[in-house]
Amino acid sequence: LPAYAIDNSVTTEVDDAISIEETADNSHWIHIHISNPTSSFDLKSDIAKTAEILGQSLYLPTATRYMLPIKYTKKFWSLDANSTKQRALTFSGKLGHNGELLDYKIRPSIIRRLLRLTPQEVDRALGDQHPTRSWTLLKRVEKVDESVSSKLDPITTSNLKKILQCASQFNMRRQNNGAFSLLQPSFDVNVQLRYFTAQNQNLNPVLWSAFPDIELLVNDTSITKTNLLVSECMILAGVIAARFCKDHDVPGVFRCQQLAFPSTTIRDLFRRGLEHRKLHGTISLETASSFVPYLTSAYLSDEPKTHQSLGLTKGYMQVTSPLRRYGDLFMHYQIQCVLAGRDQDVVDKHFLKNMLPLWAKKEKSQKNFGKYCYRFWALLLISMLPKELLPECHGVVQLNSALSPVIILDEFGVSARLDTNIDANYKQKLGKRCAVTIQEINPVMNQLIVRLAE
Repeated sequence: LPAYAIDNSVTTEVDDAISIEETADNSHWIHIHISNPTSSFDLKSDIAKTAEILGQSLYLPTATRYMLPIKYTKKFWSLDANSTKQRALTFSGKLGHNGELLDYKIRPSIIRRLLRLTPQEVDRALGDQHPTRSWTLLKRVEKVDESVSSKLDPITTSNLKKILQCASQFNMRRQNNGAFSLLQPSFDVNVQLRYFTAQNQNLNPVLWSAFPDIELLVNDTSITKTNLLVSECMILAGVIAARFCKDHDVPGVFRCQQLAFPSTTIRDLFRRGLEHRKLHGTISLETASSFVPYLTSAYLSDEPKTHQSLGLTKGYMQVTSPLRRYGDLFMHYQIQCVLAGRDQDVVDKHFLKNMLPLWAKKEKSQKNFGKYCYRFWALLLISMLPKELLPECHGVVQLNSALSPVIILDEFGVSARLDTNIDANYKQKLGKRCAVTIQEINPVMNQLIVRLAE
């Protein structure tokens, strides 16, 4: 079967691809092929031990730290490492017309026909294009990418449309169980450092030749068809893995999320909020601000529990990025021990339960560090924008985890703290879209402070 890997053209770690197979009863098998590094080493190896220490790959605006040695990833484990015979671990789900998971399989597999596609190519094949917004020091740009060919071969286009249909049906089934996704702007940063290496080794070997080029990319709030296709397939793989672990009594790392206060009043508030969901289960920040503060953050558990925002009640785990996340790598090892009949090598539940707090703490700290780095460069660019380019900003006033009022700015995709010393009556604005002006920017302290516009 052709396996479609949908990634940016510069991606060096191709860790997932998707295939579709029609059955005689008009249902479909969706095959999610995941790179298979644990087919080469076990958890006692030096590579695995280093991966556990690192926890995950870190992708920063100015540097990348890979969890696994990148030279081995490119040579052995990335799905494009071998064009005719590449090992993978395939999570297969048979979906009915209503998105129900009728059957599943997990098997070691060989990928022989990998087709790499960019999100822009898939968007065009599915008839879905969205403009991108970006900021530089000199201007604000809004454009549609016209650089990619709009013509994929008919078989590829047909298969992508069938996968999208199955993904949409699976998404609708999750919505029936309470799934939703927030419509909120976000951002990405591209930084190009300008330096040269000094020939005189007595000097600092790196000399800056100019200030770095910074580009702030603002992502709109919509979900593209490509986003939906890929994300639903990855969630499906996590559901299949959780079901496998439950059926085979395999200790696993589950991701969970519940209502922090599951009282009747909060449940009613949650249910009323879900009635305002739009296409693909999306919900506006204005509506979500009434019940999202009552949801816990996603957390790790050794037991399958509900994941509220994903609409999954029987367990969910992440298994689609073993090249980038240690938890995914660990679960691949657990599953393959069972498939290979090596039950004695499965990591026991007692050990796993003791390790989860450490893994969770490490995951949180690295996530916060990555956020700080991206936010630093975004705020640095905003702080240097000419005043005539600095607009009046807009966003929905909401409370963060510390119960402080914040606003995600539509114009930049970054969150800002509302100055409560000036706007003491902010509680009247909670859940409402407001205009604000920027008061203070401190990139090093990661601070962006705004006040309500008069």
